[in-house]
Amino acid sequence: MYKGGMSTYAKAECTIKKCLAYTKHTGTVVTTMFDFYRLPKDTPGMTEIRGISNPYDMVAVIEESMKKEESLQRPVYLPYIQLHEFEALLFSNLDIVGEKYFDHDIGPLRQCLAEKKNPELINNGEETAPSKRIRNCIADYDKTTTGVDILVETGLTIIRSKCKHFDEWISKLENI
Repeated sequence: MYKGGMSTYAKAECTIKKCLAYTKHTGTVVTTMFDFYRLPKDTPGMTEIRGISNPYDMVAVIEESMKKEESLQRPVYLPYIQLHEFEALLFSNLDIVGEKYFDHDIGPLRQCLAEKKNPELINNGEETAPSKRIRNCIADYDKTTTGVDILVETGLTIIRSKCKHFDEWISKLENI
């Protein structure tokens, strides 16, 4: 069964090109939301980020490299890389996570957030990625239903106040 993620950037690039071709006739903006965690090695900018330790600087280099791809250079293209993955946004309001999964102990999630202080800086290790941490506490966590519900209930205002890079992306979209 297919489990998400992308195996190569080249496959995503093909889809982005098709979307950009469509924008010529509609004035639509094309953006991405790719998780930084396990980003394919062929993603533009991946070699340039070696030696950079600040995650915000790393995703900035990747986003800029994606935008500069010759075949994708369009003013209506806004690449976005989620630090470190979609589930980091859920750490914006762990009270709602606790309400949705009231029969689970989310103490380790609260402890992690207390240590990191920033949902976007919860790292991308094999066992420490946000999704891995959530699944360790909530075995039946479902990203596509409950994960989305949690974000809807949390609201953009709270997510933006806790997640700087996400906020910058939304601001760019608002200013188009």
